[in-house]
Amino acid sequence: GNVYLAVNVETDDQVALKILKDISTEDDESVIRFEKEVAVSAKLTNPHTVRVFEFGKTNEGYLVIAMEYLQGTPLSHAIKNDSPLSPKRAVHVVRQTLEALAEAHVMGIVHRDLKPDNMFLLDEAQSGETDFVKVLDFGIAKFLHDDSVGDTLTRDGFVFGTPLYISPEQALGWQVTPASDIYSLGVVLFEMLTGETPFTAETPIGLGMKHIYEPPPLDRIKVQEGSVSALKRLLALMLEKRPERRPANAAAALALFESL
Repeated sequence: GNVYLAVNVETDDQVALKILKDISTEDDESVIRFEKEVAVSAKLTNPHTVRVFEFGKTNEGYLVIAMEYLQGTPLSHAIKNDSPLSPKRAVHVVRQTLEALAEAHVMGIVHRDLKPDNMFLLDEAQSGETDFVKVLDFGIAKFLHDDSVGDTLTRDGFVFGTPLYISPEQALGWQVTPASDIYSLGVVLFEMLTGETPFTAETPIGLGMKHIYEPPPLDRIKVQEGSVSALKRLLALMLEKRPERRPANAAAALALFESL
């Protein structure tokens, strides 16, 4: 879909209006599923989660979400322009993201599509501090990928969106848990520290196979600042192939990061 800057005519507030134009709304079940997933995510109140104001179906038949308007840049732009990020800056971004995920995980919400494009860094003028993180699109991934089919690499729309950050269990079509978000965030952390994702391949299936079987190349992390060895050990834990070997959820991972 597309995102537009819009104005709430009743309050004169600016909002970001996401319009999912390519989703069929002729099926009432699809609309119900959309409203169910977004309604749950709209209950999230952590300061590091983008606020959702309204959602529904337009008269033209489009699914729409009115969200908090953010001024800043996606983390993907910061990685492209500034990488490798310092360990201090990267950890700062990860901690804030884990705070957003922790609230969601307690509520039974798994993001399922965590990546730099879904992590937004606010301008300091808007947030009052450097690199204030907002996590986007809770609930959207679950709506787009029906649990009854499974989040495998062969699903339309899933193949090209997230294979660089996909967890091994998602690549295998296994059940997605909070530990899946921890893996994806580990990939993002690796990318912040090195400027590149741990795995590349010519096809999405090739990427999935590497996530499933290939050890992460932690020797690529060359920065020397603070307790880098401790950060590497924590990153290795986040990138464990088996979900039960990772921190079980964001709260558990956050506790480990607080000890750095």
